[in-house]
Amino acid sequence: MRFFSLIFVIGFCLLCFGCKTWHNIVSADKKDISDKTNAPVNELLFINFKITKDTLSGKTEILLLNKNTVNGTLKKNQDKNNENIFNDYLQCIFTNKKNDTVEVQIIEHPLIKQIEYVDSNNQLGRKNIKIKEAEFFIRITNNASIEKLTINEILNKNNKKNICNFKLK
Repeated sequence: MRFFSLIFVIGFCLLCFGCKTWHNIVSADKKDISDKTNAPVNELLFINFKITKDTLSGKTEILLLNKNTVNGTLKKNQDKNNENIFNDYLQCIFTNKKNDTVEVQIIEHPLIKQIEYVDSNNQLGRKNIKIKEAEFFIRITNNASIEKLTINEILNKNNKKNICNFKLK
């Protein structure tokens, strides 16, 4: 019986000392993490919108839902400014205080969905479906010089109409 109690006491002591050492290692790691947070980090700005189309007047409206800033970087994408990708799209122009263009992004029109289907001749076809409302977001590297966002609607690659302007700061 004494043998088991001696083993129990030794095991308990090892457990206590083992945990104490582990806590010291964890607190040292936390210090290293806090030192790294002082370094400059890249930030992304996510801007969420709701877009609606009034079927009677034909007017398109965009409502800014929220803006979120998170740590991270954007992958390089050569096609984000290519207007030849879509027939119907939104052109997002980010400008600075002097109204100079900082960045332009092209995004697929959120209210026009293109679907593919198989017709009666077993041929693959495409069709555009127009919806009344949708939510979408724009993601951009957070740049201190960006002050304003202008969103233009381009339909059939040539009919350009300004929908809205937002102050971002």
